[in-house]
Amino acid sequence: TNFFITVPYTQTVDFTPGTNNPKMDSVVFKGGTIELAINSDFTYDGKIEIEIPGAKKNGVPLTQTLIMDYSGTTPVIVNSIIDLTGYHFDMTNGSTAFNKFVVNYKLTLTSTGTEPPPTTSNHVVLSGEFKNLKFDKIFGDLGQLPLSLDKDTVDIGVFKNAIGSGTISLADPRLTMVISNSYGIPIEAKIAELDAYTPGFIPFPVTGFPDPLPLYSPNMSQIGQTLTGSFTLNSTNSNLATIIKKVPQSFIYKIDSKTNPSGATHSNFIIDTSRFKVDMKV
Repeated sequence: TNFFITVPYTQTVDFTPGTNNPKMDSVVFKGGTIELAINSDFTYDGKIEIEIPGAKKNGVPLTQTLIMDYSGTTPVIVNSIIDLTGYHFDMTNGSTAFNKFVVNYKLTLTSTGTEPPPTTSNHVVLSGEFKNLKFDKIFGDLGQLPLSLDKDTVDIGVFKNAIGSGTISLADPRLTMVISNSYGIPIEAKIAELDAYTPGFIPFPVTGFPDPLPLYSPNMSQIGQTLTGSFTLNSTNSNLATIIKKVPQSFIYKIDSKTNPSGATHSNFIIDTSRFKVDMKV
């Protein structure tokens, strides 16, 4: 006699996001896969239906059906790849957690009535692995991370060929720093080094710059936008006029910063084009 049996199963998956373990509420993937593998020692045809209700594309939950065809030998092995491009994963497990999502399984085995009865030792093993993930957007608490930028240099071309120890006075020297940011994360940035420099001479520190720097972050309604802050040093609010008299050939600067300086918040976001940039002109 033909018959079939269906067994449901639900699993909560802990998603490991990587560096610094950000607490992700949701993520939109622009690439990557889930690689699935089934190993069954049942002597029956069957299928496994998989649903991730918190993962949606165009409003439709992610589903996949894997067919197990028994051909007379065990184990029955089935492999499948799910493309995650465009899927929005809710990682809150019903607004109760972070870095978690639910997977629903439904195993169906079909018998023709001629197979030997199953035993308690029969089993189906399904494994899944994320591969080559690329994100479009990430939302959640992305933690406190140091963002130490490499040193950069602005050359003072007019002084590049200066010889000797002469001096020069400029009526209105100015040094302007522009800080651009499109990360949806509060960032506190400070100048770790800002020196006038000529090879063979001791660097001369610049004073008068603001601490912390004027750095602004977009909010949820400004996703994709770049916000800009800036300041200008001149002869009245800094020692720039004195430094220019020393005919420096360049200015060297380094910026140190930290995300979420006031502590944890679940209002952070990053998109794949987010950038934090500092430019200086003299």
